Amino acid sequence: MTYDPFFAHIAPFGPLTDEDRDALRALIIYHELPQHHLLEQAGQVGRHYYFILKGASRAYLLDEAGTETTFRFSFENTFEGSFDSLRTGEPASAYIELLEPSRLLSIQSNQFAGLLLTNPNLARIAEKISAYWIGRLADRLIRFRTMSATQKYERIQQEYPGIVNRVSLSYIASYLGLSLETLSRIRAKRL
Repeated sequence: MTYDPFFAHIAPFGPLTDEDRDALRALIIYHELPQHHLLEQAGQVGRHYYFILKGASRAYLLDEAGTETTFRFSFENTFEGSFDSLRTGEPASAYIELLEPSRLLSIQSNQFAGLLLTNPNLARIAEKISAYWIGRLADRLIRFRTMSATQKYERIQQEYPGIVNRVSLSYIASYLGLSLETLSRIRAKRL
């Protein structure tokens, strides 16, 4: 089992010493999980940070009427988790489902928090990673408020090449804030 993709993903945020790598390796657990496995469930406190080596996931909300709203996709070499719950210690508001059989790494949040208290370098790197993802989320919120439906679809294909071959169109439509019919019309015009 190689940790190379995990460490390569972290590298742009700051240099890792051999001691940093060893400390992280000591906490990491490797998983092979099936399609549709729920990594996290709404109403439960998140307890793990995940890193996707191979596979895909989606984070979604479920309203009282049973309508699912997908708000995030994660693919290879990406972190995943109930980040709101991990930050606050409150129950998660979302579900996280694997969309295909997946290989992941996980770290228990309490162990990771303890490591950050004793390792200032890793704490700085974790802060930079958090800031990066917060920036991406803010960018997405602003972009999606100003883009047309066609522009949203084109953007998701740029961000996630091949997504239409890996993810249900109904999930993509939900993520884009479109009806499945509207998404189908956009796709038909492009074919």
